[in-house]
Amino acid sequence: MRSKHPAARAVFVHHSVGRYMIQHGDMRKALRAIDVGLWDTDYNKFGAHNELGVQVPAPEVPDDNTDPDGLLRIFTQGSENDKRFIAWLQDFDVVALKSCYPASNIASDADLVARKELYRALSQAVSRALPAAVLLTPPPLAPLRTNAANAARACDLASSLTNQLKLPLNVTVFDLHGLLARIDAGGDGTLARPYRRWLPVDSHPNSVGARVAGSKLAEHLLGRIRA
Repeated sequence: MRSKHPAARAVFVHHSVGRYMIQHGDMRKALRAIDVGLWDTDYNKFGAHNELGVQVPAPEVPDDNTDPDGLLRIFTQGSENDKRFIAWLQDFDVVALKSCYPASNIASDADLVARKELYRALSQAVSRALPAAVLLTPPPLAPLRTNAANAARACDLASSLTNQLKLPLNVTVFDLHGLLARIDAGGDGTLARPYRRWLPVDSHPNSVGARVAGSKLAEHLLGRIRA
């Protein structure tokens, strides 16, 4: 049963990078200030949280898989677990869906073509299932976690999803990759230096990067709700 307040509700489906975005970007506080409640669901071992950040019962993410192929299976496979999870999402005004940084390690041009087609199919599937959805481009990898060719393909994917993908009216793209990767000189597609943690193999953005990304996503969700 939905409460009367807040006036609108958003839910963020994510793994670890999303957790830091919510925390350091003060996403709940920013959205609550304009009467929007932000819920989220993390790895299944962490579960779902309501607009106050309190853990609440909710259907698990099927297979605990928020990779692009996992998200597509949820919205097209039609298992009972998929149906329960989708039904839970349908109670929100807008749903944000994020894959984590391993999805930016695109090993070949053929994989890039397949990934673009996957996101095209995903955009159509979520459009049919949800009132409104935001697809996030996968965040970039740290330089030691990828190579130049794979990082360039990740840039290509993010640019294609943001600028070329023909989207249904109730679906938008939030370019998390471009936000965290492209302030570096040369724009090589890896996690930008000001957003890297001290451990060079860690692809999670630091608190600065998470704050920038979280605050921008909150703005995007607000725009979707107002629209």
